[in-house]
Amino acid sequence: DFHLIKSKLLKNETWTNDKPYLVYNYAYVDSLSTLTIEEGAQIHFHKGAGLYVKGKLLVNGTNAEPVIFTADRLETDYKNVPEQWNGILLFSGSHGNVINYGQIKNAVIGLQVGTIEHEGFASLTLANSKIENMSYAGIFSLKSKIYAYNTLIDNCGFYAAALLVGGEYEFYHTTIANYWG
Repeated sequence: DFHLIKSKLLKNETWTNDKPYLVYNYAYVDSLSTLTIEEGAQIHFHKGAGLYVKGKLLVNGTNAEPVIFTADRLETDYKNVPEQWNGILLFSGSHGNVINYGQIKNAVIGLQVGTIEHEGFASLTLANSKIENMSYAGIFSLKSKIYAYNTLIDNCGFYAAALLVGGEYEFYHTTIANYWG
């Protein structure tokens, strides 16, 4: 039993941990809207799916109950296989995003913060989180602002963290370890 999110435009919405979420194609947080995800929620993405945010994303995990973003293949053989889903994209103009106690696994790009083709920048506070097993990049940021602490970024195909086209970046007590291949 799960919540099915299929090619859905989201307005102000809260996802809870009552049952897992399965995203097909995309979940798109509209501008001026906020997606809040509560502690212990599990969000699974089908091949090629992603979470796209023009509004705001608030992930409120805890140490005991982190928020999990991963693929929908649950077999043991797929536990650490990258490129099973697209990732999370925060468009330029998306501000006040917070991911606290989040775990992002097995995507193409874990977090893309900012886009080159849109005006302005995106902003993100990333805390107590893990970004692991990406085929391209853990964090791929373009002209944006990221404040990160107590975060682990590891095992990414090309870049653990690519911070491009300027921006403001602060990483504290963060481990970036790339043991790809």
